[in-house]
Amino acid sequence: ATSFYPPKLSTRDVEYLDEVKEPHEVLGFVTVSTERRQKMEEIIERMKKEAAALGGDAITNITMNDGRGSKTKIAGAKLFTNAHIRSTFTATIVAFK
Repeated sequence: ATSFYPPKLSTRDVEYLDEVKEPHEVLGFVTVSTERRQKMEEIIERMKKEAAALGGDAITNITMNDGRGSKTKIAGAKLFTNAHIRSTFTATIVAFK
């Protein structure tokens, strides 16, 4: 059974992690569709806003789907590029136990 996690007051309470090492529960997934030339920081901020509403502590495992069926895991340095094509980004929302 999924526990209830109260919403976070700010996206600053949600972190982005390349990988989650501590015990956690997956609360769900967030998907963001982008327009051309959107900064990854803005995309991550939108994901954190959704995660905060669900009471998540972190987002992780960000993938990009370019609309042509190609899925790419986004990590580290790639987080600071721009999304040049219309893409859909998905992240896992987790809460620590």
